[in-house]
Amino acid sequence: MAGGLELVRERMMQLEALAGASPDEAFCNTFSEMLDDMMTLSGALKERLNDVELEISLVKKAVAGSVHGPDVSHKVKVPEPKFFGGVRSSKELENFLWDMEQYFKASRISDDEKVLITSMHLSRDAKFW
Repeated sequence: MAGGLELVRERMMQLEALAGASPDEAFCNTFSEMLDDMMTLSGALKERLNDVELEISLVKKAVAGSVHGPDVSHKVKVPEPKFFGGVRSSKELENFLWDMEQYFKASRISDDEKVLITSMHLSRDAKFW
């Protein structure tokens, strides 16, 4: 578009040079060429404006969709972790805690809710801890 503006400036300078002379064919041709250039530039500007408006519309839709979190249609169902029954095995406990952490990350659970949800996944002897 910068080239289009330079072309218009050049035509304007040609018109100013011819302005002192009587309106003849050269003046009319230069003026006509300048109008054509301006129409071309105007068309390009309108096209670019339409593109920008479309991009703004898409951004607005994306922002509106993310206000309440990720789009529900694309949300993955995160499986619930297995219950822990209090087996006295460090490996079982480590696996349970790791599963809970992965569940919290995937489900985007806040820190305030983690203890409550973890306690709901305890069973048998572990419930009495």
